[in-house]
Amino acid sequence: MFAITTRLQSEGRCYPQPSRVGLIDFTPGALVGRYRIGERIGEGGMAEVYLGQASDGTRVAIKRLLPLFANDPRFIDMFVAEARLAATLHHVNIAKVFDVGVDHDACYFAMELVDGRDVRTLIAAAQVQGRPMPLTIALSIMYGTTCALAYVHDPRGPHAKLNIVHRDISPSNILVSYDGAIKLVDFGIARVESGAVTRSASGQLKGKIPYMSPEQCRARPLDGRSDLFSLGVVLYELTTNTRPFDHDGEFDTLEAIVSGRFDKPSKVVRGYPAALEEIVMRLLAIRPADRYASANALLLDLDGVIATHGVDLSSDVLAAHVQALLQGKPPPPKKLRASRLDTVPALTPVDPPSRDLTAEARLPIDRVVLRCDEILRTVAPEVADARDLSSDAVGVLIGRAMRAHAKGDLENAVLSLELALTAERTAEVETLLAGNESLIMAVFGAFLGGQGRTIALSQHIEQLVGIEIDQRAAFLLTRINGTLSARELLATCGLPPREACRHLCHLLLRQIVVLVG
Repeated sequence: MFAITTRLQSEGRCYPQPSRVGLIDFTPGALVGRYRIGERIGEGGMAEVYLGQASDGTRVAIKRLLPLFANDPRFIDMFVAEARLAATLHHVNIAKVFDVGVDHDACYFAMELVDGRDVRTLIAAAQVQGRPMPLTIALSIMYGTTCALAYVHDPRGPHAKLNIVHRDISPSNILVSYDGAIKLVDFGIARVESGAVTRSASGQLKGKIPYMSPEQCRARPLDGRSDLFSLGVVLYELTTNTRPFDHDGEFDTLEAIVSGRFDKPSKVVRGYPAALEEIVMRLLAIRPADRYASANALLLDLDGVIATHGVDLSSDVLAAHVQALLQGKPPPPKKLRASRLDTVPALTPVDPPSRDLTAEARLPIDRVVLRCDEILRTVAPEVADARDLSSDAVGVLIGRAMRAHAKGDLENAVLSLELALTAERTAEVETLLAGNESLIMAVFGAFLGGQGRTIALSQHIEQLVGIEIDQRAAFLLTRINGTLSARELLATCGLPPREACRHLCHLLLRQIVVLVG
């Protein structure tokens, strides 16, 4: 399909590590590697995309880091890792990466040009028109994206050992071409669980908050069921023109997600298909165990809805619906400016030593997680996840915290309370926590040293890249500016007092923030 194929795909090799993206000329008509650059056609959180044309006339999309991040090794590593991972994925519903190149000591990659719109644009068009998204479009998008995830998550597939989780399934990362193709894009923060490869700096939200799963919001270990939750949010939005979790503030949105507070689709849209609502509700279950076990299982239920409603998933039918939704034909292809250069120089990759994708970026050791795991094994050896702790185990943890507090061992007291507060909030657990509220606040207050000292970011925060923290702790982190005291931060951050103290304690334990004098 595309004649220019990099050795990256066939031999698993990679180009030299880039360091200076700013030297590349990305003005229209310029040559970068073997591609002539056209106009910029998109921009995301860390990268931008340009129209490009290869020497054989093939139109592609050229992706490069934004200049703001071009000289930051962390983002360069992220960018290269995305290209390397995406180049190994070969599925009709995933945009292909054809070529990875280096020019002027900087990295870019050429990918399949999807001539169309992202799902976010289609949803906006339906909202403007004040009518539901055509069921053909909604189910076609769902089916194509689910097929892509079934391929990526397949425990018997070529990537089984990597346990890939996309982590950013959202309308802006699903493209629909004008000829009716569905393409999943942007594996920039995808995580390879078996190799503990992370893509984001500590405290940075890894994904778009309204589409995150509850376990993603809590910075828990993820598997493919997290992507299915995010896909459920997309399905809800496609079929109701509203998002299930859409609040004024980030914290309120996070709280709604982790507590499962949203209206059923049938309360938003009259006559909503019952079978489709069952799919939505199962996808949006709080506990991963209550969701579909796999994307393949989801496909079976989607087949039933598609058959019941007589939906034609053929690309030409989808293309016609998309063009009708956008109220017109797709725009004509954009032409590239001519260059004064007559030839395009060949790209010559350099063969570095063999590198293992799963070993490229290991997480640093998180001693807080290790110590919590040790306490969990002592208190409830039969439980692998603190969320599954019984009320009896929570009582043991509270007693442990009380004894540690009396001995002045505040770190162990805080860690014991963290596990207790992580347990699923059954009526028994809530009663137990409410009855010990004064103890909990006394432990947190003692650990914070009276809550009166100035709080600031740690000077060693760069060493902590990759440490997972709860997204509500990340929310708290954004309020720290180095001028507030701990007391002022807790009073003004907008979090409930217990939660604010809890997350501040953990930021201090991880040395992500410090109390200064």
